Amino acid sequence: MSGTNEKAREIIRQYKADFERINNEERYKWIAVRHFEQNWEIESPEFADMLARSFAKHVNLLDVGIARPLFVLVSFAQREPETVRGLFRALFDESLPLELRISDFMAGVQRFVDKMKQEYTAWKSTFQDLHAISVYLTFRYPENYYIYKYSVLKAAAPVFGIEMTADRLTTYTQLCNSIREIAVTDTELTSMNYGRLGDDCYQDPNHRMLAMDIAYFTYSLQRKKEEAQSFAAKPIIVKDFRTWLEEPSRNNGKPYDYKTVKIYIRQVEDEAKKLKPGYDGNTNLFTYETAYVFAPQLEELLKLIDKNDVQVNGAYPKVLRLYGQFLKERELPAPSVASNTTDKPIVVSQTSVKAYNRKTFLDEVFLTADD
Repeated sequence: MSGTNEKAREIIRQYKADFERINNEERYKWIAVRHFEQNWEIESPEFADMLARSFAKHVNLLDVGIARPLFVLVSFAQREPETVRGLFRALFDESLPLELRISDFMAGVQRFVDKMKQEYTAWKSTFQDLHAISVYLTFRYPENYYIYKYSVLKAAAPVFGIEMTADRLTTYTQLCNSIREIAVTDTELTSMNYGRLGDDCYQDPNHRMLAMDIAYFTYSLQRKKEEAQSFAAKPIIVKDFRTWLEEPSRNNGKPYDYKTVKIYIRQVEDEAKKLKPGYDGNTNLFTYETAYVFAPQLEELLKLIDKNDVQVNGAYPKVLRLYGQFLKERELPAPSVASNTTDKPIVVSQTSVKAYNRKTFLDEVFLTADD
């Protein structure tokens, strides 16, 4: 057990060393909980509006990507406010067994979605999984719950000596509790945590959200380690493209983040498979290692995408152009010092300015047109 504790302390040391970045990226969780506390009123006559307002600062904890748990609940509340009020009243009733509360809540939303399917075939899921429900519970009782995420549990549990069980929510609670037991003994850490919490934040008196944040940080460390191992076996051009994407000026003055880089690389590797049989080239575009040989492939792929016969990721056209730009820059000689000291102004031709429209927007985001 002492070895596990030492691993935990090492992770906490890394957490403190990276505290400024973590705070900038994760502080929204404490803000979101405080915002909920200031807005939640179970007896509100305008229940749907209150529900949407209370969870409005979740950022990416609920509706993100294709998952829309909050959207489903608000839609449900707009049609049947008393039903949803009753579901939340039961979910938040701490006198009832947690497993029963969760199953009843899921079943209640499922009945609504089943009815909606009869009118709108696009309604396919409630999105009320353990993660979403843990958000509701944590926002309501941050002194009792943690925001659950399976990927965090899977990555962090072995690090902290927690054995995985079928009861994932309970196991996750054990994980975060074990982290909290060690974290609260670090007075420097707890002082740093309190120092970042302004009046707009939940004050986290029991350090439960801090423990949850360290669990997520552990997951991110494990993920980066696995990615590094995976990239070590990839061709040099993949590594070069990754480095190119991570340059500070690449994304409107900022580097692309870890998740975006991972998605872009995966798209270069296999998104072209969706354009078969129309596309007859190699679907792993990293096999095209010069701008000259990639140019005809780029033209062909963009034409196929424009036909809209096959649904590819909305960001794919942008990724294709980025890869083409990378290949061109990769072949250019490094600029001399003299070339960087010229006082001549840069003139941009008006004909080179691309109109910003719906298609341009879809090229730049991780969404399809329907999303």
